[in-house]
Amino acid sequence: MDEPKIAIVANENHYSVIDRFLEGKPYRVRIYALNVHDVQLINTSLRRRLIRLRGSGCTVTIAFGENLYKQGTDKPRNALCGELIEFLKELEGHGARVWYVPKLHAKVLYVEHTMEHSRQLILALITSANLTNNAIRGANFELGVAFEDLALYPTLRQDIEKFTDGVLGAQRPPW
Repeated sequence: MDEPKIAIVANENHYSVIDRFLEGKPYRVRIYALNVHDVQLINTSLRRRLIRLRGSGCTVTIAFGENLYKQGTDKPRNALCGELIEFLKELEGHGARVWYVPKLHAKVLYVEHTMEHSRQLILALITSANLTNNAIRGANFELGVAFEDLALYPTLRQDIEKFTDGVLGAQRPPW
């Protein structure tokens, strides 16, 4: 059996891991975070990368869990919430599946690639960091674990898939 590839990801190293995981042509990307904003990656922004992946036929699913609106209104709670709403609406307009999960606090990036000879490469980042510039650029103290080949961990893979599939039974966005 190959040596497992696990890395601890701290602070500003998050963006390089996210960038690397989304390289190439994955066929499925799942993002789950309390806050999911457009962030600057190494060579492009998350927005551009996800739109390009959707254009190549990749399934993109995003689940977020923030209270975006002022109580009892359809107005964003603040400017950052307004930006988040616009970002998610744009991705949804490009075919991404967007879900609102009121109590979501998990932060998971789960990416599936097909490699040579139909081998699956499954990458996962489980972290304390939301997908915001403050979180992944080092303004906050964040820590995560990156699995470079989750196929080596069938039980962990099943648990992550069970969790992420369960989240998809949640509500549609409030817009």
